[in-house]
Amino acid sequence: MSKRTLLVLRTLLILAIAAILTFIYYHSTRVGNSSAYFSQAATSKINQILSFLHMDGVFSEGAVRKMAHFGEYWLLGFLTCALFLTFPKIHTFWSICLPLVGGISAAGLDEWIQRYTPGRNGQVMDVILDGFGVCLGIFVALFFFFLVTNAKNQDFHKRI
Repeated sequence: MSKRTLLVLRTLLILAIAAILTFIYYHSTRVGNSSAYFSQAATSKINQILSFLHMDGVFSEGAVRKMAHFGEYWLLGFLTCALFLTFPKIHTFWSICLPLVGGISAAGLDEWIQRYTPGRNGQVMDVILDGFGVCLGIFVALFFFFLVTNAKNQDFHKRI
């Protein structure tokens, strides 16, 4: 990959990470009524889509909130791991550990913000769920990295 392409990729990954963190913290600062309204609207839309597709089952608002938590942090884990993997001199161990610690720290800050937002409460279980999301995102990024490096006949094992 050329230096210019690598620079563009890294820039896009950094912007995407900044965007997802902004999205996460913006939603953390929404007061209880506003957050509940948004969750109810999303739940209603998801259930309408499931009904349209003739799929049985209905999602609860709580399930939608938990899936949103997991999904946000899955994306954060994926993007941060992908960013670190673009630096060949950074060992794969650090490409796993730094996004993991950063993602769980971001989740802790997210819940801490919610704790002091009117009508909201921070929950340790959400931090744990977010941590699992980060782990899965990192795993998926590593899987794709492994596929790409093996497809290009590069030695992935030098980085492990």
